[in-house]
Amino acid sequence: MSSRVIMIKIPPKQASRILVVCTRRIGDVLLSLPAIKNLRIAYPDSVIDLLLFSGTEGIPSQISYIDNIITVTERPTFAEHCKLFLNIIFKYQLSISFLPGDRPVIYCWVAARIRLGSLIMTRKHAWKRKLLSEWVPHDDLNTHTVIMNLKVVELLGIKTNVNVDIELFSKKKITQNIIKFPQKSPYAVFHISPKFNYKQWRIRGWQELAKLFNEELGIQVVLVGGHGVAEKQYGLDLMQSMPPDTVNLVGQVSLTKLSEGLLGTAIYVGTDTAVTHLAAMLGVPTLALYGPSNVKKWGPWPKNYKADSSETPWNLVGSKRIQNVYLLQGIKDCVPCMLEGCERHPRSNSVCLRDMSSQRVFEAAMVMID
Repeated sequence: MSSRVIMIKIPPKQASRILVVCTRRIGDVLLSLPAIKNLRIAYPDSVIDLLLFSGTEGIPSQISYIDNIITVTERPTFAEHCKLFLNIIFKYQLSISFLPGDRPVIYCWVAARIRLGSLIMTRKHAWKRKLLSEWVPHDDLNTHTVIMNLKVVELLGIKTNVNVDIELFSKKKITQNIIKFPQKSPYAVFHISPKFNYKQWRIRGWQELAKLFNEELGIQVVLVGGHGVAEKQYGLDLMQSMPPDTVNLVGQVSLTKLSEGLLGTAIYVGTDTAVTHLAAMLGVPTLALYGPSNVKKWGPWPKNYKADSSETPWNLVGSKRIQNVYLLQGIKDCVPCMLEGCERHPRSNSVCLRDMSSQRVFEAAMVMID
């Protein structure tokens, strides 16, 4: 990846309003928070707004260093796009996109005179260079997403700090008691249902792991997952052979309330999902099960892990623990293939992940439990 050293230094008084664009999944949004925090430090008195897809605003809306959330649907109609453009057009002095896609760059172009972002270095995407004031080459292979976002902010001449600090609930403390989570420790949280099949572990694996937690360690298991019909049914199917005291909260708690529940857990176990990233960033003992995904790009970022602008926590191949995160990778020769399952589509399974033994997962968990 070629480097660019051009910077645009904008005095804080000349950037009273800043728009940050991260219209993608919630995991991408969470991994953008360190860059936004660095932006806030450099521009303490500016209004910093965040443009997101609808449904990903729960956690960001609680963050103190984000002033306002603007949302757009993932597939907006012409009328919805017009409404968005009227809401942001020329309203900002600076706009930043953490994504190299067409729409995020266009949103930046509409919003501000000075526009920064990352771009894919191919002829197909060259037209977007005219829409951005400055940009960094987008690396989708060897640079972690947290670092990639920081590189965009560094175009402003900001010396960034990669330390993750999401200041959860600092805007509006949630006072409702989360009675659905066990009131006595210890308990473990299993996030059992990623959005796509190729990131899914097998039902029998979860059941065997829960039994080991329960019988060997005396730890109660809490199941969490998404609100979709298929995800809820997966949880019901799983409950057919789980320890009697297992709590099934699949589809019953929001991401914000789940965050509070995570803070009380002895260990979190999940695959490549937004909740896994959240648990890692919160400092929760996190066991992440990875198969085909590129861990150098998408591995969970451990809390308080420090790195320079060229470093990523994880090697492309191999399992290891870094601080509060243990990344357990499949062991087949093809790992990581970086494809969407063995049949190369999101609904297919990944044998490297499905074949991961529950005993291996349990042994890794033992390392993480104090």
